[in-house]
Amino acid sequence: MLPGHLSFWVMPRGGKRPGAGRKPKAKPTVEDVVWAIRSPKTFEKLLELRLRKFGLTKEQHGAMLREQNGRCALCDEPLSAGWVIDHDHLTMRVRGLLHANCNTMLGLVNEDPRRLEKAIAYLKKHNTFLK
Repeated sequence: MLPGHLSFWVMPRGGKRPGAGRKPKAKPTVEDVVWAIRSPKTFEKLLELRLRKFGLTKEQHGAMLREQNGRCALCDEPLSAGWVIDHDHLTMRVRGLLHANCNTMLGLVNEDPRRLEKAIAYLKKHNTFLK
């Protein structure tokens, strides 16, 4: 018997991952995420889980990337490893692919355009190079 902290590395009886053979759920479970992280194809599995959460197919995701020219829908800089699927939290409607920091900024201002306008005015007032 392995110590408790190492027991998670042991394949369960039958050699299948936990939950194998079940119908896919709308939302990924913790079990699914743990399995994806341990998988040799981690990136593909995490992408699959991320897309499933928002009901997107790989084709729809690819179309979004092409429409955005591989760039953040907010700042227009090239998307890197830290991108997220931006969505309306009430409707879960997908809006675009953003950098994690760009998405966080929207959340910090409660997705309120007036707060962003005030922030822009503040920066212009106090940063002479923006005038």
